[in-house]
Amino acid sequence: MTLLIDIGNSRVKLASLNNGVLGPVHAAAYRGMPRDELWVGLFRTQPRPQRVVVANVAGDIIEADLASWSRREWDLAIEPLRATLCAGTVRNGYVDSARLGVDRWMAMIGARADMSGALCVVDCGTALTVDAVDAEGLHLGGWIAPGIGVMQGLLLESTHGVRMDSVVESGAGTFGRDTSACVRAGTCHAAAGLVFQALSLLQTMAGEVPRCVVTGGGASVLLPLLPPNTVHIPELVLRGMAIVVQEPDAGVRG
Repeated sequence: MTLLIDIGNSRVKLASLNNGVLGPVHAAAYRGMPRDELWVGLFRTQPRPQRVVVANVAGDIIEADLASWSRREWDLAIEPLRATLCAGTVRNGYVDSARLGVDRWMAMIGARADMSGALCVVDCGTALTVDAVDAEGLHLGGWIAPGIGVMQGLLLESTHGVRMDSVVESGAGTFGRDTSACVRAGTCHAAAGLVFQALSLLQTMAGEVPRCVVTGGGASVLLPLLPPNTVHIPELVLRGMAIVVQEPDAGVRG
């Protein structure tokens, strides 16, 4: 069994991979949590894996901590993934392919596994990332912006009169009639507007109407504002990881 671990900026997700089949996804927020408590909570129901493969965008400290835990508890070195020139059916469009975020790379690979045509791959988490992939699998580039929660936090920190409280009179799909609703709706529509602009640009570049694929912890807030044929795949990064680790050159850092 291979254990796949996706370490984001706010949450850790994991799933087992057995004979090419991805198991149930487990997730936990880790901000402020002691690391041993995090790993024990996530791994207590997992059998000892044969491999531990990691896609990490949260920095060296948490990766080193996981590596230490895995060596101590399982006597296994972790295998960190990186972006490569190509994997699955996707070709990396970055000038320096290794500098593309591994989570974005895995998400594109996971999206292309089940869908053809031009794709706009959106990860709505701490950051809001949008990546464009044409019908031939070429990554055309992407955008990175603050996530919805970060936008709200920055707004509250930077203004005097804007506050959010428990009174929310309207949802994100309408104009707000109290300050909390205005902040919530404004930031959600700002994120959705970015996605619509990306879809429009990709349509021009690819010459066809693209499909939108969304993942990330904030996806449920964004989805109602996006086109009706948008596909929501919560485990998208793990899907991409499952494809990559089964390839001869898995993009694992030595």
